[in-house]
Amino acid sequence: MTGEDKKNNTIEKEIQELVKARLSVMPDNVFISIGANGETYTRDELIEHVNKKDDIGKLIIDIDMGFLRALKEGEIYEQIVFNN
Repeated sequence: MTGEDKKNNTIEKEIQELVKARLSVMPDNVFISIGANGETYTRDELIEHVNKKDDIGKLIIDIDMGFLRALKEGEIYEQIVFNN
């Protein structure tokens, strides 16, 4: 494994831990619906999918990172301001 591969692997693990930490503070009675089939997941089920790095877990990571990027870029703030 090259130095770049190790760095990417470390970043991936840190992102995974960040997403799991953010999920863990959700109330346990909240359900999230994902996809066209409308399947719902509990907080703990989502954390398990992130741990497994399966398709649902990868999707949750992508969604959460997209939210954090939008927050960083001010897009969330713009939406709040323009919708009020």
